[in-house]
Amino acid sequence: MTRLGRILTITAVLSLAAGPGTTRADAVLIDLTDDQVEAAIAQGRETYERFRKERRPIDDLDPEYVIDRGDNGRALLFTEYASIVLETRRYLAIGRRFSREDLIPTLAPLRGRVEFIIVAYGDSRDFLRESKVTLTDAKTRHDPKIWHVNRGLPKTGAPAPYIASGRYSFDARGIDTSAPAVLLLETAEGRAFRFEFDLRALR
Repeated sequence: MTRLGRILTITAVLSLAAGPGTTRADAVLIDLTDDQVEAAIAQGRETYERFRKERRPIDDLDPEYVIDRGDNGRALLFTEYASIVLETRRYLAIGRRFSREDLIPTLAPLRGRVEFIIVAYGDSRDFLRESKVTLTDAKTRHDPKIWHVNRGLPKTGAPAPYIASGRYSFDARGIDTSAPAVLLLETAEGRAFRFEFDLRALR
């Protein structure tokens, strides 16, 4: 690995970039090599062309990173590797090619973490701020290290009067990837939103 590669140590969930001898579960918590970074960029280019043909929004995540439970909320999983893929698409959309010089600003917000965004419904504007979010793997229940929660906005025709979103970051090194992990949102109103991500199956 080059000096730049060591400086830009990042956590991967998409194992298209995994090198020889790396299992899909291992790929969630490995340090990327130069080849793996190039593979992530290449995947971003390929999905950009596919998204254009399908007329999908460039900012959409691939389906395996989204758990959409309709009236029971929605959760999205972001990782540093996924950020490379996503940013590559965004750069191409404005006529630029994503390069290694773009890695540092892209990866800095997620260094060493995995991040989830939750969209849920509640009875008050502050319902999400008063809720508890945990991530449970095969061995441990984890609390988020960092979070940012928005106040709810009125939503007509929804299962509750307000819709709100929150961003929750967890230490990637502490997550056991040998089994599915459950992201759980428990509200003060007594509602529970459960999202299961099978980290073993993610590419």
